[in-house]
Amino acid sequence: METLARIFDLTGRVAVVTGGNGGIGLGIAQALAATGCNISIWGRNAEKNRNAAATMAGGAGKVDTRICDVTDPASVNTAMAATLDRFGRVDGCFAMPASAAADGTPLSTAPKNNGATCSPPISTVFSTCFRWRRAT
Repeated sequence: METLARIFDLTGRVAVVTGGNGGIGLGIAQALAATGCNISIWGRNAEKNRNAAATMAGGAGKVDTRICDVTDPASVNTAMAATLDRFGRVDGCFAMPASAAADGTPLSTAPKNNGATCSPPISTVFSTCFRWRRAT
């Protein structure tokens, strides 16, 4: 029978965690890094990024941090290029909406769906995922 460590082994995988420098995003980043996943934390605050990375030092996965405002496509493109340069690939993105947006307030920027807009937090997640995917 396989062990949990083997089932959840993400060694060699790479994940971007926007807003991964605090709250739920940090918890996700820590959990992924513990399974061997390499993590690129995208956040707006360099000090919080460094502190978050320090919590994962010596873990199974490598940790990289990038200053990124996910509401700015150019910022996402720059962060993605740096992440790809560092790790060579990205396997997934975990978008924490409020943590990585310009002023911490999610924006309603997602495309309309049948004439209705999404709620601001959901909108920011959709927009972040779209920009992340477009940058790859």
